[in-house]
Amino acid sequence: MLDFEELINVIQKHKSKNGQVSYNIFDTLGVKESEVIMCRFLADLLDPNGSHKQGDKFLILFIKNILPQYDYHAFSSKCTKVITELGITVIKEDGITDSTRRIDIVIENDKYFIPIEVKINAHDQSNQCYDYYNYTKKYSEKNYKNKQDIINKIVYLTKDGKYPSSDSIKSSDGLKTLIQDNIICISFKQDIANWLDEILNSEIISNNNKDMKIYISQFLNTIKEITNTMNVELYNDIEKKFLNTPENFKCGLEICNAMDTAKANILKNTLQEIEKNIDAKIKKPDSIFNKLIKDERKYYHYDQQATETFYQTNTTYPGINYVVDSKFYKHILTDNLELWFRVEVEHNLFAGFCIYNNSPSGYENHEKEIDKSLESQLSYILSDMNPNKWWACWRYLPSGKTESDLEVPNFKEMNDAAIKLFDEESRKTFAVDCVNIIEKILLKLLRK
Repeated sequence: MLDFEELINVIQKHKSKNGQVSYNIFDTLGVKESEVIMCRFLADLLDPNGSHKQGDKFLILFIKNILPQYDYHAFSSKCTKVITELGITVIKEDGITDSTRRIDIVIENDKYFIPIEVKINAHDQSNQCYDYYNYTKKYSEKNYKNKQDIINKIVYLTKDGKYPSSDSIKSSDGLKTLIQDNIICISFKQDIANWLDEILNSEIISNNNKDMKIYISQFLNTIKEITNTMNVELYNDIEKKFLNTPENFKCGLEICNAMDTAKANILKNTLQEIEKNIDAKIKKPDSIFNKLIKDERKYYHYDQQATETFYQTNTTYPGINYVVDSKFYKHILTDNLELWFRVEVEHNLFAGFCIYNNSPSGYENHEKEIDKSLESQLSYILSDMNPNKWWACWRYLPSGKTESDLEVPNFKEMNDAAIKLFDEESRKTFAVDCVNIIEKILLKLLRK
């Protein structure tokens, strides 16, 4: 029979062994899940003229190993440039021009234009991959003479190599959709990690550039952390314990089920504590919550959604909903639309304003997707927006930022910020911090 204390000892032994990890600049600066910083470092490694001073060695290995669709001979230092956050202009199907798009990384030479969209924690934006693909196609057809060599594809880089959302690959009118062949899905977990590992274990980096090896090693360790592959040796040892006997395997299944329940309780208790703090604010006549909030709704409420199922599917979207008083928007939005303030957990915790469609003929789930027309109307209600699907604007909690960081609990992966919330006192303090950020940042986006 599996000795539970023995299993704990195996875990503690590995944690102790890995506790001697050297200084990591990405951890120290708290940017390991920042897409902007991670993109910039990755782009510099890919850039033949980057600060690494290794020429095109890294880029050519990247093309050979990860993007073999392209002829790696075309990527020399002289003719290749790497651009970050390339601003582009796209014309939507309804004729509206959108100049807000930014492609994370572009590799360009006299033969290829390769757009790379990077997603670590951020959501897909509506029509994002579709717009990037169309821009790439038009750009390539205009600028490259050898039409037979043109490759029109989007490189989509995520933690695990997942496919972009259906919303991202559709045209703005919903009539066209990218096919799978238009997109190359790659992952930090395997593709980027293996590429970096090969760089470190080869003689690519010159002996007089040992610092670069240290930085790349730290970048690789950071990737292993955000993709949960730092403890492969530990997982292998635990797996051996579980597979030792049928009884041990059954015990392992029970532990997994119990852990899903325990994690769901932390998630539910956290949202409950936030709800309690918001409700207390609403009862105070002089609070901004009291002035803005009219009613509460149970739509995708954590009572029903913060369960073990959250850990057995992609997400169940547990949250808390408050209807904003219609006096702030009744002359702008149509009668069937309500402005809600919602706290939600997809994987990370965030909060913001969204649009609910009360019409019987509305979407089945009543979430009103924000198109350009509705976005224009909402600009009279909210002073700042980052629209995505039914969300008009949102911020991660408790940081109040549009990008996730180490402060933000990820209840799916149970990062350190989420694990701390098992403690009741920590949870209470956390909820107060979240509500303060909501009050100071998010609610003040509503035009009075």
